[in-house]
Amino acid sequence: MLGAVTASTLATQRELKDLEREFERMRRELDARLNAARAWETEIESYYLQARGLGLLAGSEPHVAGWSLDKYILELRRVPALVKAMDIPDVQEGTNEAASAELNRVVGDEDRLAQETGSIRRRLDKVEQLSTALDQYGVDLVSQEDRLQGVGWFEEKLQDTHVCPVCAAIHTDGNARLADLQTLAHEMTALTASIHEAPAKLDQELAALRVELREKEAALSKARQKRKYLEAESTVLAAQRQRVRQIYLFVGRVEQALENVSASRNVDELRSQVRILEAKTAQLRRDLDPRTQRDRLSAALDRVSAKIAEYARLLRLEHRTENVRLNVRELTLQFSPLSGRTDFLWEVGSGQNWVGYHIAGILALHEHFIGMRENPVPDFLVIDQPSQVYFPEAWPSMEETPETNGKSDRSPDIEGVHRIFSALSAFLDAVSADFQIIVTEHAGSITWRGLPHVHVVGNWRVGQDEFLIPAAWMPQE
Repeated sequence: MLGAVTASTLATQRELKDLEREFERMRRELDARLNAARAWETEIESYYLQARGLGLLAGSEPHVAGWSLDKYILELRRVPALVKAMDIPDVQEGTNEAASAELNRVVGDEDRLAQETGSIRRRLDKVEQLSTALDQYGVDLVSQEDRLQGVGWFEEKLQDTHVCPVCAAIHTDGNARLADLQTLAHEMTALTASIHEAPAKLDQELAALRVELREKEAALSKARQKRKYLEAESTVLAAQRQRVRQIYLFVGRVEQALENVSASRNVDELRSQVRILEAKTAQLRRDLDPRTQRDRLSAALDRVSAKIAEYARLLRLEHRTENVRLNVRELTLQFSPLSGRTDFLWEVGSGQNWVGYHIAGILALHEHFIGMRENPVPDFLVIDQPSQVYFPEAWPSMEETPETNGKSDRSPDIEGVHRIFSALSAFLDAVSADFQIIVTEHAGSITWRGLPHVHVVGNWRVGQDEFLIPAAWMPQE
């Protein structure tokens, strides 16, 4: 905010964060692939021994200690082709063909029913989760709809033509924000109604899924019982089928293992990308020299602190001759007298000092922001009753003054409030009036009469100008 960090610096910082995240992601991926490659070295040797045990590499040379990973991979790549060329019968010679066909059909039905049961169970879980989420969403929508109930009342009370209570401008084009709120309220009502209709449909879907799941589970149980009976009828058939399944499952695992080994060992391109990202992040860290940012921040604090001291002298505040400085760490002001002790704003007594130094700090910061090439802060300021610490009681009118126990009209309290308005006027001079300050104040015109840049918008007292909330809006007794 003080300009120590420029837009270019922020863009570089964002780029650095993005590159660091990408670098960390690729580095983890590279480490995972390298670790997987090392883990696959022992797995591949185990697969080779299993292939020989299943008789799939009968013609290969015996295993020798010290074989390289490439040697194991070369031998295992022959397994899928050898299995395809092998004549593996479904049943042994002489087994009853009808029993074999029935067993194959039952096993197929069992696999199919198991997959369908799992699919229905997953659908049921998702629908139940959706139903729960929909109920909570409906509660949230009802709460949001209740919060928008007052929009209709507000629309009835607000006229198409109204006068701004601050700047006294007449507006005849309605209130677009209120129309947006009314549209949002109608959309919220329609959405809530549609959400209330959804649970009935979901309940029907849940009931249908539960019935279908029970039917599939009953059919699956029946198929498993029949398979066990048929396998018990022929232990030879069961053993051979198990061996055939084992071979095909093993071949599938070997093919997957070979693909994983190939993917985990192909890391040259990934390693090159990691090195490029590492070099880019290192260069960006050098560009974001923290010493340069600290120097810019220190210079900005010096300028703001000097302006605070100037406004403190205009306001004739206590401790104004001491070295006052903005402390961004504590978000306050600190004072360094010649004694060497450092005092903070909360240690400086009297409400007049607190109000005065807050005004001095705010004006100094806004003057600094306006002088920046890229100013992110709006060019206006709203101050509510800065005279409160001087006159806790309300003024009788804009022209009269409160009781001062026999003192002159230009009492020290009036002079203090006058200095506040004078400081605000001096600030507008410093920024060439390219700024707006809105002050709501109960003090009379004696506190600001004769100062430039002061414009009275309205006197919000009974019998004077209209209040911020028009009387027509109030219920009639």
